[in-house]
Amino acid sequence: MNIWLVIPTANRSDYLEEIIKNSLLPLNQIVLVRTTPGIKFRGVHNVFIRSKKINIQKWWNIGISFAEKHGAEIVAVLNDDVWIAPGSLQTMAFEAIDQNVPLVFPYPYTGKLAGYCWILNLNFGIRPDNRFYWWYGDNDLQMQAQAHSKYIYVSAEVNHLEGGKLTAENDYLNQLALKDHLNFIYKWGTRKQKKEVTCLKYKLLLNKIKKILLKIFPADSKECTARDSNPGPAD
Repeated sequence: MNIWLVIPTANRSDYLEEIIKNSLLPLNQIVLVRTTPGIKFRGVHNVFIRSKKINIQKWWNIGISFAEKHGAEIVAVLNDDVWIAPGSLQTMAFEAIDQNVPLVFPYPYTGKLAGYCWILNLNFGIRPDNRFYWWYGDNDLQMQAQAHSKYIYVSAEVNHLEGGKLTAENDYLNQLALKDHLNFIYKWGTRKQKKEVTCLKYKLLLNKIKKILLKIFPADSKECTARDSNPGPAD
């Protein structure tokens, strides 16, 4: 069983050393997908991303593809802010093979879904969807696995140390999360839900266009308003 580990990371390196140590994996089977230079860890694969656009699904896929090209059968994907007990990844990976399932999450977990730690069985061909940027990628994998076969939860000690903190403190990430929420409904929702999402996207787009126009033509808008409210003498 050839297990690899993929971790997207920027400048949050406080937990990486212990994650790498507790993974119990050879260093040459660990991929750090780096979105900023940061601290380089020797022995592991440091794969640098040039694009400044945020897309964690794309980062996952880059790491997964790298591992697959080097012979990986099972890929564990972790956030860079977790703590894992030694042997946890191996326990989850064994169950993925033994029960012949595409996706494994740890149990117990925090939040609605353990998107901070999951195991992907590459034999099923399921991959993250790059159309999601920040959130709902793990939910999408869950839906893919359910449609293909099934996913399972396995008893494994994994703690999410800073869950939700990064998103809560960043307005742009919140905007991406909203966009992902709408895209998730559009992909997996009912026909009625998809229609509602389409209407909402249209309204959001109109509001965005209005804001842009007001920034470009603020003086003209005021002038027109004043002129309209004070008409000249009638003929």
